[in-house]
This record gives sequence, structure tokens and C-alpha cells, in this order.
Amino acid sequence: MTVAPELALWLGKTLMFQNIDSHHLEMIAAIAQVKSYGKGDLVFKEGDKPKGFFIVRSGRVKIYKIAPGVRSKS
Repeated sequence: MTVAPELALWLGKTLMFQNIDSHHLEMIAAIAQVKSYGKGDLVFKEGDKPKGFFIVRSGRVKIYKIAPGVRSKS
């Protein structure tokens, strides 16, 4: 099974996409980018221009908000 059909099946089981017909799920899956990140990897940072949206298929994501006047670790 190629990635797009497998991804379309998985998307159809999610709350966000459960009411979308299979044809449209396949269209979404065909243009989706599947990426893997390791522990501690930065996915995006505050202020980055949006490049789409992310769906976490497995694992966990930590989200941090930098308070004004507080220097971040770089």
C-alpha cells in the first residue's frame, strides 16, 4: 500500500476528517507531507510564517509560549 491511500484511510478515522468522503480524503493525502520528528526537535517557532497545519499521528508535542521580556534559550 502506498503512503497516500494508507494516509487517506487514517485521516478518515480522525475526528477532524471523519465526515469527508473518500475521494476528498485521497486528494488531501496526495498533497500531504508525512514527516517524523525526534525528541527535542523543533517543528516551528513562534513568529514563523504558517506553512500549513500539523496532525500528530503518534507521540507527543510540547508547545511553549515565550513571555514578553524573557530571553529564550537558543
